[in-house]
Amino acid sequence: MEVEKFAGSVGPKFRLLKAIPVEVTREDGEVTVWSSEIQEWGCGYSLGSAMDDFGKSLPGLWRILHENRLGRHLQIIKERLETYMEPVSK
Repeated sequence: MEVEKFAGSVGPKFRLLKAIPVEVTREDGEVTVWSSEIQEWGCGYSLGSAMDDFGKSLPGLWRILHENRLGRHLQIIKERLETYMEPVSK
């Protein structure tokens, strides 16, 4: 397993504050990236496509964590995610 850092796009409504460490696994022609800190993953047929998938999932994770009441475990993930990204002010 290798470790990389995600520093790609998180969509037009958010900005990345710092790169997110991810673990990379390659198996049967598929690449998976996983962030144990924020419990999120992405997959694809190349590292680039897996990272793109990961970046596309982050706005949805943000919304879920900010629009719902959370238990302690999800509150911790929310706090960690907030150290990596934030909404773009209008």
